[in-house]
Amino acid sequence: MSNLNLTLNSRTKILFFQALDIESHEDRVRFLSEACENDSQLRATLERLLTNFEAAEELLDPDRYDWLIQEREILAKELAEGCQFLSNLDHGVRQFGDDYELYEELGRGTTGVVFRARQLSLNREVAIKILIGSAFVLPTERKRFQIEAEATAALKHPNIVPIYEIGSQNNYDFYSMALLPGGTLRKRMATKNIGHRDAVKLMQKVIHTVQAAHRNGIIHRDLKPDNLLLDENGEPHISDFGLAYRLEHQSSLTLIGQIVGTPQYMAPEQIDPSLGTITTAVDVYSLGVILYELLTGIPPLYDNSVLHTMQMVRNTPPKSLRTQTSSIDRDLETIVMKCLEKDPALRYQTAKALADDLDAWLEYRPITARAPSFTECIMKWVRRKPIHAALIGMTALLLLTHGIAATLTAIIQIDLLGQTEQAREEAELEKKMALKAKAKAERLVVDNRRLEYSHNMRLAAKIGRTNRLSSQNILRTLTPTIEQVDLRGWEWYFNFAKVYHEPLYLQVGSNAVKTLSFSPTGRLFAVASAQSEGCALRDGFNGTAVHTLYDSTGSHLQILWKKDGKHLATVSASGIACVWNAETGKQEATLHTEFPILSLSWDDHNDQIIALTNDNAISIWDVSNLDKISKVSRTQASIEGLTKIALSPDGYYLAGLTNDSKVYVWYANQLTQQPLILDGHRDTVTSFVWHQDGRWLATISRDKIIHIWEVPNGTQLIKLHGDEQGLIRAPNGLRLLFGGERGLLRDFDLIAGKQSIQMHDSEKDYPAPITTLDWSPNTNSYVVGLANGQIVLQRIGLPVPKRVLLGRKESLRSVAWSSDGGVVASVSETGRFFFIDAITGIAQKKVYHKPIHPIRLLAWETAGRRIATITTAPDGDQMFLINPEPRKLQQIMRFDGQKVWAIAWRSDLELFATLTDNGVIMLHNPDTGKIIRVLDVSEFELTNDGNISIDPNGEILVATGDRDQIGFWQIADGRVDSIVLPQNSPRPVKHTWSPDGKLLATGNDDGSISIWKISDKTLLNHITTSLTQAPKVAWHPNGDRLASPCKDHTIYIWDWQNGEPTMNLVGHRGNVTDLAWEPNGRLLASVSQDGTIRIWDATTGYIIDQNKLTAN
Repeated sequence: MSNLNLTLNSRTKILFFQALDIESHEDRVRFLSEACENDSQLRATLERLLTNFEAAEELLDPDRYDWLIQEREILAKELAEGCQFLSNLDHGVRQFGDDYELYEELGRGTTGVVFRARQLSLNREVAIKILIGSAFVLPTERKRFQIEAEATAALKHPNIVPIYEIGSQNNYDFYSMALLPGGTLRKRMATKNIGHRDAVKLMQKVIHTVQAAHRNGIIHRDLKPDNLLLDENGEPHISDFGLAYRLEHQSSLTLIGQIVGTPQYMAPEQIDPSLGTITTAVDVYSLGVILYELLTGIPPLYDNSVLHTMQMVRNTPPKSLRTQTSSIDRDLETIVMKCLEKDPALRYQTAKALADDLDAWLEYRPITARAPSFTECIMKWVRRKPIHAALIGMTALLLLTHGIAATLTAIIQIDLLGQTEQAREEAELEKKMALKAKAKAERLVVDNRRLEYSHNMRLAAKIGRTNRLSSQNILRTLTPTIEQVDLRGWEWYFNFAKVYHEPLYLQVGSNAVKTLSFSPTGRLFAVASAQSEGCALRDGFNGTAVHTLYDSTGSHLQILWKKDGKHLATVSASGIACVWNAETGKQEATLHTEFPILSLSWDDHNDQIIALTNDNAISIWDVSNLDKISKVSRTQASIEGLTKIALSPDGYYLAGLTNDSKVYVWYANQLTQQPLILDGHRDTVTSFVWHQDGRWLATISRDKIIHIWEVPNGTQLIKLHGDEQGLIRAPNGLRLLFGGERGLLRDFDLIAGKQSIQMHDSEKDYPAPITTLDWSPNTNSYVVGLANGQIVLQRIGLPVPKRVLLGRKESLRSVAWSSDGGVVASVSETGRFFFIDAITGIAQKKVYHKPIHPIRLLAWETAGRRIATITTAPDGDQMFLINPEPRKLQQIMRFDGQKVWAIAWRSDLELFATLTDNGVIMLHNPDTGKIIRVLDVSEFELTNDGNISIDPNGEILVATGDRDQIGFWQIADGRVDSIVLPQNSPRPVKHTWSPDGKLLATGNDDGSISIWKISDKTLLNHITTSLTQAPKVAWHPNGDRLASPCKDHTIYIWDWQNGEPTMNLVGHRGNVTDLAWEPNGRLLASVSQDGTIRIWDATTGYIIDQNKLTAN
């Protein structure tokens, strides 16, 4: 017998051994039918193996059965490896490689398991998909997993889940991606009824995303509610491109006899290739199935048997939507049923065509799809049932001899049918009119709420400067109920952050605050005073007392949280250590030691507590079962006089302090060995703290010097002056906060090696010296303990500076954000370029480009890395590309005898556009200056103050400046179109696209703003501002707000749907020349002629709202 491991894949081996264990022939046949389904090749292989084995069984020597035992053992090991992740998770081992920590399983797909995880190097939560069981995964499955990661990573779209990293760890392929908190559409459908119009609007976003993938040559092939993930705002994002099909390759991973996908969402031609090739129509079919299920609650074709479901998809027409739910509009039913046509040629040929019909339905316009006629229905039935049709044809021939009498009856029936049809059409018309009236009434309700919201929002912003309580109450009334549309925009979160941004002072005792510690989630913090007043657990948002932990053993000197935030340990002045339940405030365990405990450290990796007692012994306690904790080991430390210990976050090192000026670091599993000695202080070290990844250790002593050391080599990296009290780290691991006796609280940038912000001064903010402090990583808050028994709770979001003055007071011309939102870039009219860290406010780069001629125009690269400038020379304009990182200046092109009026840059398209004074728009390669295409502008009279830009989808170039029209050009072929302006309309000069590319906002020459819908060239709204010249307009990334400068150096935030301002931002002392939203929409940057950049921060408001925290 040949070795099975050399000839068969693991799936075949699994099924072979399972079938071998089934004694009954009937049961074995039934098992093979279910296991193999329609895979005839697999079925034949298994039957051959079983037959050969049974035939040879009597002839085999018993000793030769060893190969079967060995194969079972090998297979068991392979399967065990595949399940090791789940087993490890159950036992608390959550590390995956060096950079990921797994939390819980989110779901499973055809190619792997998805976990919620934290990427340690960037301190962010992600979703990570791992190809489980790599040892027995088939090569095609591994290839499909790689295709999924590569296909998704290649698609750059706001509604496609972005891929962060693709790699392999310990023989497990994986990729990490954004974690979306809203769950799947499947989960939403199970917990919440979605109205018909809301369902269509949600699916429109999915359909446009699918169209973007098709435009990039990718067909998804496995669209279903489980692969549509929702973010915190309910926006859908497409994931799981594991079955993606690349059009340009004209091939896939589908094998003969292998069906890929989820049957009830698969198109017929995916099940039976004879029905057609794989085209974009398969995704259109899946979109139709999802929409059908959203509207009716059930998929159109489904059975508990997978095989039966596939047969239904192949042969059975779906029931009409109105037979399932009678309230569905007939036009909407027609659209969905067109998606579900068996013949791919009869479906919508593109996702865009489907989106256009749904747009028409939402706007009560005629749709292009039509219901099939009676004749078409008959022909479809004939194609499906040819034998039945032939029999009916013969029957009809026999009945023809009796046709004279039947003819008269038929005439009467036709007349009756006509009357019935007319009545039905009249009823349908009345129903449509009633629905329109209902929709209009609903819009009026929302419009009235919108006006009320704008008024109250302006009032809350105005009184918030003097009356925080009233402003808080107004903001609360603007929070929507479950049934209401959420009208809140950036301005609500900005003002919410402001009213809760001020420090909160609480008197927690009569003695100095001794220790503070935030829980890992930030929802609670523990505080203890110098005397025996117990340890209090307080709300991490409003500081109110939740529980008091009192064990009559004296004041608490140390507080340690378990990583899950559900338990904490305390050490009292009498040396007693207790473990508490943070949710109930109850004591759950006590560490009984022979000598008093001086210090504790919690080892989350092994569910242990490390305790230092005053006999200089270090003991390890198993606390996995708090009902029965036990001592694991006890070791006498190799250094005498230890007073405090701290385990590194990665569990590798243990640091210790004595009463001298040195710090001692051991490998955690080698405590009897001689430690690494960090010797650099001149006085007793009083405190230390580990960097989040265990690489660095920060120490502070009574000499008021802070050292930052690299472990394990002991190199001193940074030395700075501080105070001797309170040393903590910031949540991103890149910054250090410290404070002390003089009441100063400082923020130190570990990467830049310099202090970035002195955040507070005791003379102004704190009535007593700082005794302790801690930072909450999840809510971006910190709490300070004072010597007078007070604590100060500060919610800061990110420590973003409100104002950055850039050297000389020279006018700034333009502002842009880096793609990750971490850097703001600006340029002055003299050619000075500034790059400012958005967190610290420090100018990272100052690049001075002294042009020979004045800079007239500039444009930022899409990612905000390089700048294109246009300078004017006597013989024509010149274009330069400036790359600040290597301080490189590159001349790209000269415009002989011409002036450039406007420029636009899309680096993702490798496209640069210019509008010149001879009335020509040219498309260039930005790196070489080579002309790609010249667009025809002969029908337009563009002026020197006009503007050009490219839509977010990269398909259309728009130009403003003409008195009579707005021009649009298709980038692919240069076709031109326009919006003809009504007579006496203001002239559009500046403009900006909405994030989805459907709307255009123009800043007009009379200071007004117009909102245009591109698809039908209609004017949606006209906003009047206080300006008398064309305003710069910036569209918020959510698409619901506009920002524009106004007179008196202010910035207005507008609700474009009703044209009302929701608030104004006051702060600049000169005219605002440009503004830009950070990519996530939480920050707004503006520049002015006063030489300043201002960053308007709503981060705290978003964080508080997302964490569902409530203030009293």
